[in-house]
Amino acid sequence: MRLALIGDVHASPLLRNTLDFVDSIGVDDVLCVGDLCDGEGSLSDTIALLRTRGARCVRGNHERWLLSGRLRDLPDAHTRADLSADELAWIEQLPVAIAVADGAIVLTHALFEDDMTFVREDTYERDVLNTPAWGRARERYPAMRVLVTGHTHRRMVRRIDGVTFINPGTLFPPHQPGFCVFDTAEQTVRCFDFSDGSIVEAATISLLAART
Repeated sequence: MRLALIGDVHASPLLRNTLDFVDSIGVDDVLCVGDLCDGEGSLSDTIALLRTRGARCVRGNHERWLLSGRLRDLPDAHTRADLSADELAWIEQLPVAIAVADGAIVLTHALFEDDMTFVREDTYERDVLNTPAWGRARERYPAMRVLVTGHTHRRMVRRIDGVTFINPGTLFPPHQPGFCVFDTAEQTVRCFDFSDGSIVEAATISLLAART
Protein backbone atom coordinates (compact mmCIF):
# COMPACT_ATOMS: atom_id res chain seq x y z
CA MET A 1 0.00 0.00 0.00
CA ARG A 2 1.23 3.48 -0.88
CA LEU A 3 0.00 6.38 1.22
CA ALA A 4 0.41 10.08 0.48
CA LEU A 5 1.14 11.89 3.75
CA ILE A 6 0.27 15.57 3.90
CA GLY A 7 1.26 17.74 6.84
CA ASP A 8 -0.21 20.99 8.11
CA VAL A 9 -1.90 22.63 5.12
CA HIS A 10 -2.90 26.12 6.29
CA ALA A 11 -4.97 26.70 3.12
CA SER A 12 -1.86 26.44 0.97
CA PRO A 13 -2.36 26.59 -2.81
CA LEU A 14 0.34 23.89 -2.97
CA LEU A 15 -2.29 21.36 -1.89
CA ARG A 16 -3.61 21.15 -5.45
CA ASN A 17 -0.11 20.55 -6.82
CA THR A 18 0.48 17.88 -4.19
CA LEU A 19 -2.73 16.00 -4.91
CA ASP A 20 -2.15 16.16 -8.67
CA PHE A 21 1.37 14.80 -8.18
CA VAL A 22 0.45 11.89 -5.91
CA ASP A 23 -2.35 10.97 -8.28
CA SER A 24 0.17 10.91 -11.14
CA ILE A 25 2.51 8.49 -9.34
CA GLY A 26 -0.30 6.38 -7.93
CA VAL A 27 -1.23 6.13 -4.26
CA ASP A 28 -3.89 4.11 -2.51
CA ASP A 29 -4.94 6.75 0.01
CA VAL A 30 -4.22 10.28 1.16
CA LEU A 31 -3.73 11.03 4.86
CA CYS A 32 -3.72 14.62 6.12
CA VAL A 33 -2.74 15.66 9.65
CA GLY A 34 -5.03 18.70 9.85
CA ASP A 35 -4.44 22.41 10.48
CA LEU A 36 -6.24 23.05 7.23
CA CYS A 37 -7.16 26.64 8.08
CA ASP A 38 -5.40 29.93 8.86
CA GLY A 39 -3.33 30.78 5.81
CA GLU A 40 -3.37 33.06 2.79
CA GLY A 41 -5.40 30.71 0.60
CA SER A 42 -9.07 29.76 0.49
CA LEU A 43 -10.24 27.37 3.19
CA SER A 44 -13.27 26.49 1.06
CA ASP A 45 -10.98 25.46 -1.80
CA THR A 46 -8.85 23.43 0.61
CA ILE A 47 -11.87 21.55 1.92
CA ALA A 48 -13.20 20.94 -1.59
CA LEU A 49 -9.88 19.51 -2.78
CA LEU A 50 -9.58 17.13 0.15
CA ARG A 51 -13.19 16.01 -0.07
CA THR A 52 -13.05 15.47 -3.82
CA ARG A 53 -9.91 13.37 -3.45
CA GLY A 54 -11.45 11.39 -0.58
CA ALA A 55 -8.56 12.25 1.72
CA ARG A 56 -8.64 11.05 5.30
CA CYS A 57 -8.19 14.07 7.56
CA VAL A 58 -7.98 14.67 11.28
CA ARG A 59 -8.61 17.82 13.25
CA GLY A 60 -5.74 20.13 14.14
CA ASN A 61 -5.56 22.75 16.86
CA HIS A 62 -6.31 25.46 14.29
CA GLU A 63 -9.64 23.79 13.44
CA ARG A 64 -10.41 23.63 17.14
CA TRP A 65 -9.65 27.33 17.45
CA LEU A 66 -11.72 28.22 14.40
CA LEU A 67 -14.78 26.36 15.68
CA SER A 68 -14.52 27.97 19.12
CA GLY A 69 -13.73 31.45 17.78
CA ARG A 70 -10.38 31.55 19.58
CA LEU A 71 -7.27 33.36 18.34
CA ARG A 72 -8.99 34.75 15.27
CA ASP A 73 -6.58 37.68 15.37
CA LEU A 74 -3.84 35.39 14.04
CA PRO A 75 -2.36 36.43 10.68
CA ASP A 76 -4.59 35.21 7.82
CA ALA A 77 -7.02 33.60 10.26
CA HIS A 78 -10.21 32.14 8.86
CA THR A 79 -13.54 32.43 10.63
CA ARG A 80 -16.78 30.50 10.67
CA ALA A 81 -18.27 33.21 8.46
CA ASP A 82 -15.87 32.20 5.68
CA LEU A 83 -17.56 28.81 5.36
CA SER A 84 -20.90 27.41 4.30
CA ALA A 85 -22.97 25.37 6.73
CA ASP A 86 -21.91 22.20 4.91
CA GLU A 87 -18.22 23.10 5.14
CA LEU A 88 -18.53 23.88 8.83
CA ALA A 89 -20.28 20.56 9.42
CA TRP A 90 -17.43 18.78 7.62
CA ILE A 91 -14.82 20.42 9.86
CA GLU A 92 -16.87 19.70 12.97
CA GLN A 93 -16.91 15.98 12.20
CA LEU A 94 -13.14 15.67 11.77
CA PRO A 95 -11.86 13.13 14.31
CA VAL A 96 -8.84 13.45 16.57
CA ALA A 97 -7.37 10.22 15.15
CA ILE A 98 -7.97 7.71 12.38
CA ALA A 99 -6.67 4.14 12.29
CA VAL A 100 -5.93 2.42 8.97
CA ALA A 101 -4.37 -0.87 7.89
CA ASP A 102 -6.12 -2.81 10.68
CA GLY A 103 -4.86 -0.30 13.23
CA ALA A 104 -1.18 -0.64 12.35
CA ILE A 105 -1.09 2.95 11.06
CA VAL A 106 -2.71 5.78 13.00
CA LEU A 107 -3.17 9.38 11.87
CA THR A 108 -3.38 12.29 14.31
CA HIS A 109 -2.38 15.95 14.43
CA ALA A 110 0.05 16.14 17.35
CA LEU A 111 -0.26 13.67 20.23
CA PHE A 112 -3.90 12.67 19.94
CA GLU A 113 -6.20 14.81 22.09
CA ASP A 114 -3.13 16.69 23.29
CA ASP A 115 -3.01 18.69 20.07
CA MET A 116 -0.45 21.24 21.29
CA THR A 117 2.37 18.81 22.08
CA PHE A 118 5.41 19.15 19.82
CA VAL A 119 7.30 15.94 19.07
CA ARG A 120 10.54 16.83 17.31
CA GLU A 121 13.83 15.13 16.49
CA ASP A 122 15.29 16.33 19.80
CA THR A 123 12.25 15.53 21.97
CA TYR A 124 13.16 13.13 24.76
CA GLU A 125 11.33 9.81 24.50
CA ARG A 126 10.51 9.98 28.19
CA ASP A 127 8.58 13.21 27.62
CA VAL A 128 6.32 11.43 25.15
CA LEU A 129 5.91 8.40 27.42
CA ASN A 130 4.97 10.67 30.33
CA THR A 131 2.22 12.41 28.33
CA PRO A 132 -1.15 10.98 29.49
CA ALA A 133 -2.57 11.22 25.95
CA TRP A 134 0.15 8.86 24.72
CA GLY A 135 -0.63 6.25 27.34
CA ARG A 136 -4.33 6.37 26.48
CA ALA A 137 -3.55 6.07 22.78
CA ARG A 138 -1.34 3.02 23.33
CA GLU A 139 -4.29 1.32 25.04
CA ARG A 140 -6.77 2.46 22.38
CA TYR A 141 -4.58 1.39 19.44
CA PRO A 142 -2.66 -1.71 20.59
CA ALA A 143 -1.73 -2.67 17.00
CA MET A 144 -0.20 0.77 16.23
CA ARG A 145 3.22 0.49 14.61
CA VAL A 146 3.30 3.77 12.67
CA LEU A 147 1.99 7.17 13.77
CA VAL A 148 1.52 9.83 11.11
CA THR A 149 1.62 13.16 12.90
CA GLY A 150 2.28 16.85 12.34
CA HIS A 151 2.03 20.16 14.22
CA THR A 152 5.74 21.04 14.12
CA HIS A 153 5.92 21.92 10.38
CA ARG A 154 9.16 19.92 10.29
CA ARG A 155 9.66 16.59 8.55
CA MET A 156 10.68 13.76 10.85
CA VAL A 157 10.99 9.99 10.89
CA ARG A 158 11.97 8.45 14.22
CA ARG A 159 10.98 5.62 16.54
CA ILE A 160 9.53 6.17 20.00
CA ASP A 161 8.18 3.45 22.29
CA GLY A 162 8.32 0.92 19.44
CA VAL A 163 6.24 3.15 17.16
CA THR A 164 7.63 4.89 14.07
CA PHE A 165 6.59 8.54 13.99
CA ILE A 166 6.33 10.03 10.49
CA ASN A 167 5.84 13.78 10.21
CA PRO A 168 5.53 14.83 6.54
CA GLY A 169 6.17 18.49 7.35
CA THR A 170 3.90 21.21 6.01
CA LEU A 171 2.55 22.77 2.83
CA PHE A 172 2.74 26.22 4.41
CA PRO A 173 4.87 28.16 1.86
CA PRO A 174 7.13 30.05 4.33
CA HIS A 175 8.17 26.83 6.10
CA GLN A 176 10.01 24.72 3.50
CA PRO A 177 6.89 23.04 2.07
CA GLY A 178 6.81 19.39 1.13
CA PHE A 179 5.06 16.06 1.65
CA CYS A 180 5.82 12.33 1.80
CA VAL A 181 4.77 9.02 0.26
CA PHE A 182 4.87 5.98 2.55
CA ASP A 183 5.22 2.55 0.94
CA THR A 184 4.07 0.02 3.53
CA ALA A 185 5.41 -2.97 1.58
CA GLU A 186 8.89 -1.53 1.05
CA GLN A 187 8.83 0.23 4.45
CA THR A 188 10.17 3.42 2.90
CA VAL A 189 9.20 7.07 3.13
CA ARG A 190 9.87 9.14 0.01
CA CYS A 191 10.20 12.83 0.86
CA PHE A 192 9.32 15.51 -1.67
CA ASP A 193 10.03 19.26 -1.55
CA PHE A 194 8.75 22.22 -3.50
CA SER A 195 11.64 24.04 -5.16
CA ASP A 196 11.15 27.01 -7.50
CA GLY A 197 7.63 25.88 -8.25
CA SER A 198 8.62 22.28 -8.98
CA ILE A 199 8.28 19.11 -6.94
CA VAL A 200 11.61 17.39 -6.35
CA GLU A 201 12.40 14.20 -4.47
CA ALA A 202 14.58 15.11 -1.50
CA ALA A 203 15.24 11.74 0.13
CA THR A 204 14.10 8.18 0.64
CA ILE A 205 14.13 7.00 4.25
CA SER A 206 14.04 3.35 5.29
CA LEU A 207 11.94 2.79 8.38
CA LEU A 208 14.35 0.07 9.38
CA ALA A 209 16.98 2.78 9.84
CA ALA A 210 14.72 5.24 11.70
CA ARG A 211 16.29 6.74 14.81
CA THR A 212 15.45 4.84 17.96
